[in-house]
Amino acid sequence: MSADEPPAPPQGHVAPPLPPRDPAWTRPGLWLVVLLSLAYAPMFWGQIIFFRDPAHWNFPARAFVRTALLSGQFPHWNPYSGLGLPVWGNPLYAVFYPPNWTLLWVPEGWVAQALTWQSFGHTLWGGFGMLWLARQFRCGKAAQLVAGLGWALSGYTSSMWSAGLLVIAGAWVPWVAVGTLASLSSLRARRPFTGALKLATPVALAFLAGELFVALMAVGSGALTAWVWHRHTARAAQAEGPGLHLTRAHLFALGGGLGLALLVGAIMIAPARAVLAQTPRAQGVARAEAERYSFHPIRLIEFVAPEAMGIPAVDYPGGRYAGEAAIDGAPLAFNAYLGASLFCLALLAFGRGRKEALWLGGFWVFTLFLCLGRYTPVHAVWRSVMLPFAYMRYPEKYVVLLVAWVCLLAALGLERVRRMDGLPWKRGLAFLALVLGLAVTAPALFPPGWAPFVRKGAAHGALAIALVFAALWFKRRRPRWLPALFAGVVFMDLAPTAWELQPFEAAHVASRPPAAAQAILNDPRDHPAPPRFYHSRKTVDTVLPLVPAFTRQDSERRWLEILTPNFPAAFGITVVPGYDAATSNRVDQIWEEGLGFGATSLRLLGVEYTILPVRDPRAPDKRASHYEALMDPLPGARLYKVRNTLPRVYPVARATVSSDKDVLFRMFTPEVADGHLALLAEGQGAQALDAPLGRAGTCQLTRYELSRIEARCTLDRQGLIVVLEGYDPGWTATLDGKAAPLWRTNHAMRGVPAPAGTHHLVMTYQPPGVRLAALLAGLGVLGFVAVIVGARRERHT
Repeated sequence: MSADEPPAPPQGHVAPPLPPRDPAWTRPGLWLVVLLSLAYAPMFWGQIIFFRDPAHWNFPARAFVRTALLSGQFPHWNPYSGLGLPVWGNPLYAVFYPPNWTLLWVPEGWVAQALTWQSFGHTLWGGFGMLWLARQFRCGKAAQLVAGLGWALSGYTSSMWSAGLLVIAGAWVPWVAVGTLASLSSLRARRPFTGALKLATPVALAFLAGELFVALMAVGSGALTAWVWHRHTARAAQAEGPGLHLTRAHLFALGGGLGLALLVGAIMIAPARAVLAQTPRAQGVARAEAERYSFHPIRLIEFVAPEAMGIPAVDYPGGRYAGEAAIDGAPLAFNAYLGASLFCLALLAFGRGRKEALWLGGFWVFTLFLCLGRYTPVHAVWRSVMLPFAYMRYPEKYVVLLVAWVCLLAALGLERVRRMDGLPWKRGLAFLALVLGLAVTAPALFPPGWAPFVRKGAAHGALAIALVFAALWFKRRRPRWLPALFAGVVFMDLAPTAWELQPFEAAHVASRPPAAAQAILNDPRDHPAPPRFYHSRKTVDTVLPLVPAFTRQDSERRWLEILTPNFPAAFGITVVPGYDAATSNRVDQIWEEGLGFGATSLRLLGVEYTILPVRDPRAPDKRASHYEALMDPLPGARLYKVRNTLPRVYPVARATVSSDKDVLFRMFTPEVADGHLALLAEGQGAQALDAPLGRAGTCQLTRYELSRIEARCTLDRQGLIVVLEGYDPGWTATLDGKAAPLWRTNHAMRGVPAPAGTHHLVMTYQPPGVRLAALLAGLGVLGFVAVIVGARRERHT
């Protein structure tokens, strides 16, 4: 036993309660609700946040799942991205996350509004988590409120509204820590079932939210925070009685709670792992890809100087250095401002005998090195040692832990100062001088177009630091005003950044199909499959000078009108190549190889519509031989119908077996693009068909569902029925009611051999790993029931 631990309790002794925490959490909680509602007030009169990922991925994905479930189909397969993809391969669909079920009860036109409210609810929930975590560290009302506001209004949290589902996943980071601490408290009171339940519940929900790597971060950071709390509270409890000593029984209860969470989370993990095992990413993500969106070291100034890099999508001079040039020229988080006021308070948490602050600060520094990604060797070593993270992309995601720990340190710093007689002026003034120095030297250190942003951000940070010390000075005269004072300081520090990051928009932009989408939907088709569409990125270059955007809302409306991926999927239009983590790498390879072949690649993939750039809308159209012009959704962009695109199902008489490299080389030859030859992948037992080039008959697609496709074909000779849908091992085929081989054809499509005659082809999809996942999740649910029963009995004994 170490010298700073209390003596072990005698046999049969029940430990006394810890020193009392401030029970009045309701008042700071109410302040948190009021201030956050004020920051997001436009929501209350029907406006939505609809740009970047909320418009391009979240909305189409949630609309797809909602429509599928309401139609009685389980969304195993998503046909609205690329050539189709396995939903189970991307946990972000989060079909089993309980808050997503609420979308089933909202009217169809309100889905985008519900998603905005869902993000707001999780932002508030994460703020309450930080508030409660500060309370667990016995911080007072003012410190609790500072922690909660710091989380909910930080630049990073506000930015995550527009970056996938990170604001939802990140909300569970503080709650996993709270659950871990609460679990230790229950174990101290000899309530193992209650302890296991408190740990398992937030961890399970974190995994069900779909961002598996953020869930793993939450578990790891929660364990580290709990370890600091355990040492801290054990020392504080020495005066009242023995502290907590972890025994094998305690470790068993903690392991049981974590095991229950993983069993429930298996419904997300196991199928994704099974799908991943069938792709080249089975051995992990290549380092170059994994370290995209690394946090650039120059962005450290943005921690204390809001918008020091500029304003992405409007004027972002820092993007030349800190943006991700390989993707969109912007960082993952549009703003990384953590709050100069919070940093000032966090610095005050350090002092003689403040070991918990030293440990938390050490964790913060290590996490910062992980965020830097490719700029230091730390991240590469980390992902080679911590194997699950070998599959994670974008080191910038680790910033969520920086936010959590700086908020907790700020709460501890404020609580320390609240109990002091004097004020630590030296440390604060040094920090203030550093930030002011950045403002003064900005013109000399940064280019002319960038320096004004740095100066303005640093001036804002310096003002926030000055307000912190003004509030601390005033608290000596009016101690009861401390929560209100610091609520005002933190709110004024962080809220302007949140307002700049959240461009509210009228809800009708999501509920009404754009004119181009309506034109596609109204155009008659000879098959029941959704229409396929391609959006050329070059269209942006021709639209920009003709349709200027003065606000971020204008810019987003412009992209929606020209059907930026994956927005059209919300209205039943398939987007090729699509924008989804589960997209087959083979589809991407076809697309990259076919970029130079223009209409040929579109015809080969069954793409029926496209929007292409038009530099002079009044000039004669030179594309008439390959495309039929339908309309101009905006000046500089034109919607076309692709001529002579291949039918969704067709039989060929000739097929050859080749390597993948050879297939990609021959894909865009006229005989393949015209549907007269099929290329079969080697190594799957496929048999070549040695016959003259040409079609072997006709086919008609008769039924199209998410996990079932039916076609009727009449072949005048032996042939191969080619289906222009994505190949996946989960698909099986029957021909006239009998099992038939299904071969990977044309690199990423499907092919079924058939003799001469009239045939009924049926393809069905059964995702791999789902049965095992359902079994494990079922065991997890039964375990939860048993633990809940045990916890209820503990409450009555």
